[in-house]
Order: sequence, then C-alpha cells, then structure tokens
Amino acid sequence: MREPVYRKIVFWISNQRTWIDVVDADMYGVFAFLYRGYTCHFTSRFLLLRAYKSNNGIADGTTWIVSEYALDRALAEYRKINRAFRDKIKKSPDYIRPADAEEIIRLATGDAVRLNLISMPLNSNLNTFFYD
Repeated sequence: MREPVYRKIVFWISNQRTWIDVVDADMYGVFAFLYRGYTCHFTSRFLLLRAYKSNNGIADGTTWIVSEYALDRALAEYRKINRAFRDKIKKSPDYIRPADAEEIIRLATGDAVRLNLISMPLNSNLNTFFYD
C-alpha cells in the first residue's frame, strides 16, 4: 500500500472517530498464513485500533490488529466495487473520504469493525455554534 493512502486512512480514523481510536499506526509484527499447506511468515506494518467506548455489544478496551496486507487487499476489493473511488484514487490519495476509510476497514476486518466516523468539516469552529 502506498504511504500517502495509508496515512490518509489513519488520518480519517483518528480525526473523525466516534468509538474507535488509533492506538498506533507504525508498529511492525510477524504474521503467519497458510500457503499450500505450509505456514509462511512475513513482517508487515499494522494498524492497532482500540474501542474507547462500548458500541453494539463490543466492550470498551477491545483491540483489533489490522495488517497492512489486509488493508491493501481491502483497498483492491473496494476499487473493484466502487468505480468512482477507483478513478478518484488514481489522481490523488487526498480524494479518500471518511466513508471510504470506513468501508476499507470494514472489508479488511471481515465486517468485524464498523467505525461510524462522523462527517464534520475539519475547519469548522465549534465555538461559533455554542457561543453565538
């Protein structure tokens, strides 16, 4: 996965979160998988997510480890599903939106994690809403 795409997904999760937080996005670990009956190992960066609130029967403190390989496969699958996203992502990773990051994480975790990111503009000033 290209670094700017990975960073944009992490950015949206950490800035638009509602119940899951990014604990670490730069950890590396050894992952195992079966290939033709043999156990193979590879080292990969992974995204460590933690629920800081209870939601839909998931207790706070629950953690998920999402490998970069799983994110890359989910991104490839999402490109096949969503043609508009595929065309936008070719231009720049800046076109990734919170809904795209949610769907990529959902696909990467096998539908185990639904982020429910908020859709608030990043440049909004909350003080004007409460004090005017």
